[in-house]
Amino acid sequence: MDFEQADAVNQAIRLLSLRHRARAAAMLAPLGLHPGQEALLLELARTGARIQAQLSEALGCEPPSVTLMTRKLEASGHIRRKPDPSDKRASIVELTDSGKVLADQVKQLWCALAEETVTGLSAQTVAELPSVLTTLTSNVDTRRARHPHGRRHGLVAHSRRAGHLGQGMALTGDYEPSGSGWVREHVEQIVRTGTTDGVTISGRPTVLMTYRGAKTGKLRKTPVMRVEHEGHYAAVASKGGEPTNP
Repeated sequence: MDFEQADAVNQAIRLLSLRHRARAAAMLAPLGLHPGQEALLLELARTGARIQAQLSEALGCEPPSVTLMTRKLEASGHIRRKPDPSDKRASIVELTDSGKVLADQVKQLWCALAEETVTGLSAQTVAELPSVLTTLTSNVDTRRARHPHGRRHGLVAHSRRAGHLGQGMALTGDYEPSGSGWVREHVEQIVRTGTTDGVTISGRPTVLMTYRGAKTGKLRKTPVMRVEHEGHYAAVASKGGEPTNP
């Protein structure tokens, strides 16, 4: 594929994504919803009660994003959360009566948005569209998972205990944002953009650590310095050089 064709494909996908999201936001606003919340409501309407970890996986969202959405929807009275009797660290999320009504409204809105989006396309093209878009999504996901020499720029690491680094060790449970303002802001930026690019500590690049709090058992996320020396990496937490441990 030459550059002109590649640019045409990339620009078309980028503009569609931006404009579809903007249109969805405008249609959701009268319902008091923001993009992403409708997907959570529809997932619960489809499957019934689920634990937050299952919602995170189903929606393709980071656990902190799902936690924030559930908190806002719970405050609005559209969902309720209760402890999972089989796992005290997890929460079960389910729709309330008002949430079920709202989900039905979202379904109607979603039909209208889809019809508006595919206006002018033949019935056959519309029927084939989900498969084509699913393939495109799968292609992008597959390529993002490939990293030369096993490294990834803007690494996001997971740990079960401090000092133990690794990828692919998924942790589940409720996410508890940091009590530190700058940590929360950095984490929100990394989760929102999907990369640690642009997030530095003392001028150094960062890695996002995901771990379980020793006292609360809840998931924590903290950006720490990523230091490289001759191809070897270390994650450094120094609490800004203070004499006490981070």
